[in-house]
Amino acid sequence: MSTVITTKLLSILVILAVVVAGGALLIVKPWDNSTNDDDTGDGPGDGPVNPDTPDVPDTPDVPDTPDVPDTPDVPDTPDTPDVPDTPDNPNANDGVFNYVSIGASNTNGYGMRGYMTEQELAMILSGAVDKDDVNVYGYQRTPEGAYPDLIRDHFVGIHGADNVKVNQLAISSMRVEEVRILLDDTYMGDDYSQWRFTGSDGWFISAEDGGLESLRLVYRNSITSADLITVDIGWNNFGVYICNQLVDYLGSGSYMWTTDVESIFDTPAEKAAALEAKAIIGAYIGEYVEDEQMCKALTDIFAYSLIGYMHNFDIVMDEIYTLNPYADVVVVGIQNLLHGVIVKVGGQDVPLGDIFGNFVNMANYYASSCSPHHDDYLYIKPGIDGHVNIFLDQMRDYDGDAENLNQNVKDSFDYYDDNLYLQSTVDNAVAQMLEENIPQLLNGMSGSEFIQKGKNNQLGIIAQPLFNSIYWPTLYAAYDTLATLVKEIANTPSIDGDALLNGLDIDAEENQLKDAVMNEVIENATAAAQGQGYTVDIEKMLPDEEAVVVASIYVRFYLGNSFYAHPDETGHNQIKTGVVEILGNPESEKEQELKTELAESVHNIHQLLCGGSGHQVQAGVCTICGTTGITA
Repeated sequence: MSTVITTKLLSILVILAVVVAGGALLIVKPWDNSTNDDDTGDGPGDGPVNPDTPDVPDTPDVPDTPDVPDTPDVPDTPDTPDVPDTPDNPNANDGVFNYVSIGASNTNGYGMRGYMTEQELAMILSGAVDKDDVNVYGYQRTPEGAYPDLIRDHFVGIHGADNVKVNQLAISSMRVEEVRILLDDTYMGDDYSQWRFTGSDGWFISAEDGGLESLRLVYRNSITSADLITVDIGWNNFGVYICNQLVDYLGSGSYMWTTDVESIFDTPAEKAAALEAKAIIGAYIGEYVEDEQMCKALTDIFAYSLIGYMHNFDIVMDEIYTLNPYADVVVVGIQNLLHGVIVKVGGQDVPLGDIFGNFVNMANYYASSCSPHHDDYLYIKPGIDGHVNIFLDQMRDYDGDAENLNQNVKDSFDYYDDNLYLQSTVDNAVAQMLEENIPQLLNGMSGSEFIQKGKNNQLGIIAQPLFNSIYWPTLYAAYDTLATLVKEIANTPSIDGDALLNGLDIDAEENQLKDAVMNEVIENATAAAQGQGYTVDIEKMLPDEEAVVVASIYVRFYLGNSFYAHPDETGHNQIKTGVVEILGNPESEKEQELKTELAESVHNIHQLLCGGSGHQVQAGVCTICGTTGITA
């Protein structure tokens, strides 16, 4: 295995296979086999062959025709289904189409209506229950409009509602390492995995009553009986892991979790190859980042994230195909969650979003074209990068009328994890305000009864007018307050990295920011409920530069990614359409175009590393890196 891994590390790291020679950066060609006809046996002699050569195949062509009947003769084709998948895949012929979705927040509809019910949110906010007791971060939740739900609808149209079963296994914040733990008994992951599975707040393990072993059993049984599996994993190797590691390191000088690339592997040769790859990554990041501390942090974080993703992705796919070699498997590519994000350090604009996107493209190129199983599964990457920018652009255009906010933005404000829960927070504030200030108007109802009646459309004579005159103005005042704040932050061009490097206490500032924002929200909502005017006071929420820095991180890394990672129905439709189309046409031109596009992106990174020498392109083929379909 060590030879395989060592070789893989050198061919895997497509753009990272760079050596320094004679002061110039040269590119090793990791994908020569796709570019040189001579290497495949189609040498120059095969093109200009004598006309007789084509004639020779023509003659066998005639006998080949009679040979064709022989193929039907080999009615082994029916025999293959006869050997059917039934013994190994017990449910394959039970009349039920089994669809398994593996992934994280993008898969389970995190932040969408239905990820948590309003009743669950109310219980969580009241302190009656812990969020892990009602929803283990989206496990077995399939909100209406999330892509597993849309894929189910598609197959219901083919097989009927009673004949389609969905096992939605995605858990928010999962990385490839956590999926591997569930499929590989010999592996317990790194310190992040152990925290998620065994820590005091390790909510992965509580997904099933029997703990880790029961959860493993559900994953394995579901995969074994699946007809279709979508694998949408890797976001959090780059998203949760990188964002939290970077913010924590810049704020405290230490990492939250390990960044030791050697710990990923077992043998000295593998460890040495990983360190070599990390050195190449560091040289690449150094092209972008002058500040030594920032360069070190990015090198540590991106090296561990990328190398760990590729290594563990392969093992996850090995395990899936061992459990079920018969299912259709569609791998969903990773998108750039930080597209357009800039961090200013020492007067230099560090294009963090571009760096992030380049590493994501390396991971995508590996999964689409280099992984040992890449010919076994189908690969899609629907949608576009830049949803954070779309969110920020929409907020920059906010006109002060909360009714005009995009519904997806409202949903982000309402349902985004436990950071906001704006609608439920406002519900509680309205209920309390009604009971304290105008109990006579409730005609015997409690404030919470009023809210519940209005939201469930069980409207009494009193509830309806109160709902229209108090509740909606209150909620829209809350939306307006938050949207005005986000607009202010969206207009700051970058994140102040110097403040982070100078030891900004991010946790303390974040707590102060949340308190200040929610106080302003409730104050304005209460004024609106009482029919009074209000003005959003930005200075109360952002009293100093430190608050601006933390708010900028929060809006760009978290709230903006909530808008992307949990897209509206359009985003989920893109994934559903991509899955359905490629299943209907496995040789799809779109898949090939995507692979060429990823190769071109990797080529562009190569070109950056080549410095002044650039790349030589002849007939659409780069003579240095060997990538096809490239323009000069």
